[in-house]
Amino acid sequence: METATVEKKVWKECGRKAPKIREIINGYTEPKKILIVFWHGVGDLLMFLPLYNYLRSHFNKHNFDLGLLPGVGHKHIVSEGLELPEVDFVKDHDVCFVISFPMIEGSNTMTKVEHCARLEIGFDQTQHFDGMYANITRLPQLSPVRNKLIGVHFQGTCLPGSTNPHPELAKQIWDDLVDAGYVPIDLHFEHVFHNPVNKRFPWSTRTCRELKPSLETLQMVIERCFAVVAVASGPFVISMCVKPQRTVYLQKHHTVDCYIKGFTNVVDIRNYKKENLLALLEGMHNG
Repeated sequence: METATVEKKVWKECGRKAPKIREIINGYTEPKKILIVFWHGVGDLLMFLPLYNYLRSHFNKHNFDLGLLPGVGHKHIVSEGLELPEVDFVKDHDVCFVISFPMIEGSNTMTKVEHCARLEIGFDQTQHFDGMYANITRLPQLSPVRNKLIGVHFQGTCLPGSTNPHPELAKQIWDDLVDAGYVPIDLHFEHVFHNPVNKRFPWSTRTCRELKPSLETLQMVIERCFAVVAVASGPFVISMCVKPQRTVYLQKHHTVDCYIKGFTNVVDIRNYKKENLLALLEGMHNG
């Protein structure tokens, strides 16, 4: 498919019957601005990135960009990727190659990366990889991400009337965490002392209720959370034993001084403001 000029081309058939990408690029005598379009999912992108980086280093006189499918959310994996609609494939580039990256059904002779390297790009294992062939089949290491898992507990067992927020407020707190990019998980276990008034909230999509109740399991979940936001309850006390600096007390009628003196990570749910809760969590990230 060609655009208004002969020079600007979109090569969509770089497979067995078409010229390989390497053969086409080898024909350029002047540096080109080249777009490699990879409209595939995150898993395929992770497998393709080492090959893409090798392609750039092999043809280092050219300027390469990587075109990604808009809306898939690749930015964490490759921050310099361009999220481009198809109409813009050659808008700012001299030439564009669309990578097929097919699954080779029924064949175990080549991985998807090897198939792309040999049959789409045109690299030969012995002649062109200069000892780097193993590197293109090795998955890249992703950088650690900011932990956004938040354990929440809205339902104290013994005195639910004086500790628990109203269900509408509990949902607001949950939604405020989600809107801020956090991943809340309900720490409520239906243990031997479970109060039947503490029913599961219909909007609580992540919960420990289905797990076999044990202190070991609760501690394990709390340890893996970045922080815990809880009312006066067992999970709050356990969190104070595991990560006191990353525990937020949702205070209703029982002040935090009933548990520990001088503790300041407190949100008064009788006068709840999401800014107060989110500021405490942000301070934990920056502290």
